[in-house]
Amino acid sequence: MLRIVEALKDGELSPRKEQEYLKMLVHLVGDLHQPLHVGTGEDRGGNDVRVKWMYESDSSNLHRVWDSDMIDAKQLSYTELAAHLNRHVTPATIQQSQSTSPKQWISEAVSLRGTVYDLPDNRSIGYQYLYRNWPIVEQQLLLAGLRLASILNDIYG
Repeated sequence: MLRIVEALKDGELSPRKEQEYLKMLVHLVGDLHQPLHVGTGEDRGGNDVRVKWMYESDSSNLHRVWDSDMIDAKQLSYTELAAHLNRHVTPATIQQSQSTSPKQWISEAVSLRGTVYDLPDNRSIGYQYLYRNWPIVEQQLLLAGLRLASILNDIYG
């Protein structure tokens, strides 16, 4: 990630390369905040953990539940979700979130493993799992956004 930031700061990239690097940066910052991207190291980040999500007949996997299913279950547009998350932003939240390093972001995500992997024996998860974990999803999305904003401000001023 550091090389991407340095290349963007340098300002010598073609418009196409700059766009490509920005996409990679956004993706990496988001991934570092998704708890299953720093999973157990034994289950491909939750991809090998089969679950039944919201009583659907098809099985899913825990990674997908955290990447999209819980967010989609809220049925908010991106604009609505961003507005909802922005209501939690305070100067203290900004200062605290932006005073940490990517290494600390990973540690924060690792600390969430116990909750993320707290699954019933039958691996059928739904509203109760969503209710219990939605605050974590909100927190991680907010932190990722604030930290990405800080990086982009540092690059582009």
